[in-house]
Amino acid sequence: MGCYAYQFLKDAEQNLYPGHKKFPKLSFFIHLRHLKCLNRWFDKSFSMLLELLGNALKKENTLPKSYYETDYFKIESII
Repeated sequence: MGCYAYQFLKDAEQNLYPGHKKFPKLSFFIHLRHLKCLNRWFDKSFSMLLELLGNALKKENTLPKSYYETDYFKIESII
């Protein structure tokens, strides 16, 4: 639990990419996950969106490459 919680807090402070302050990494991912839930996207389609966004954003972006690379689907275990 501590490992996930530490990463969760770290991502809450990390910028999406250097110089971008509007959305921290965690906030952006939570907004995306909310869209995933509202629109009933499959994990694969969500991963495809993350890949597209990763390619569209600056090279230094911190987005995960796929839904499966994140531990955010285990958020419930932190709370």
